[in-house]
Amino acid sequence: MQAQRRKNHADFASILSEIERQSAESSENLRPVSFDFLDGLLHLAATHAVDRRSDSILFEPEIEAESPLPSTDPDEIARELRLSSGMSSAELAQIRRRFAALNHPDRVAPHLRERASDRMKIANALIDRALAGGISREI
Repeated sequence: MQAQRRKNHADFASILSEIERQSAESSENLRPVSFDFLDGLLHLAATHAVDRRSDSILFEPEIEAESPLPSTDPDEIARELRLSSGMSSAELAQIRRRFAALNHPDRVAPHLRERASDRMKIANALIDRALAGGISREI
């Protein structure tokens, strides 16, 4: 084991010596070049910044055709809720939860939040009216 280790050490040392010799030979043929690291870094940063700007112009994501905005008309929301006379409070609560899951302002794109909030207010008012108006029946 010791003999193998000495052999490996000698092999490694000879490899390092060879690399050092080659490095010395090649450096004799090279001329020093002045290079300001910061200038190079700033040049690279400017080049990449221009590349990113051009990429955003060339590869703009395709904008999908905007779908029509959800209605805030109480009659349309009532149809969407599918309210009918004789619904129990449990059924109305389920309808409220389902509508909120699909239309809550926290679940829509930022530009649609105000409209979603209005839709939630209208839907809640319609359901509350159904609950208070005696239209619903208890289970």
